[in-house]
Amino acid sequence: MNITSYNISDVGYHYIGLRVIAAMPDDTRENQFTAVSKNVAKYSLEKALRLMLPEPRGDFSAVGEKILQELNHLKLARPTRWPAPGSADTELGVFMGPEVSHGETKVYAGVQA
Repeated sequence: MNITSYNISDVGYHYIGLRVIAAMPDDTRENQFTAVSKNVAKYSLEKALRLMLPEPRGDFSAVGEKILQELNHLKLARPTRWPAPGSADTELGVFMGPEVSHGETKVYAGVQA
């Protein structure tokens, strides 16, 4: 995976997605999608205002699902239910919290990093 291909807005959107699923891990996937979409729209509007740019166009209604699917693809979060092998059911289910623990390191006595 080449993370350098992502721009700062993508990183901000993924961060919002991680924050939402950490805050509401047991909620329905539709509620998670809606919450991510709402927070991304708010973030985009605030960013445009800070940079004195025109307001973003669109309603951001479909962005929540896309962001959570990208988090799954990047292995930063995963759904709680997986479709059965060979099944046509592709519903991702409710997303659990992030699988990556940022900032955690193991400390070994007498070892200098």
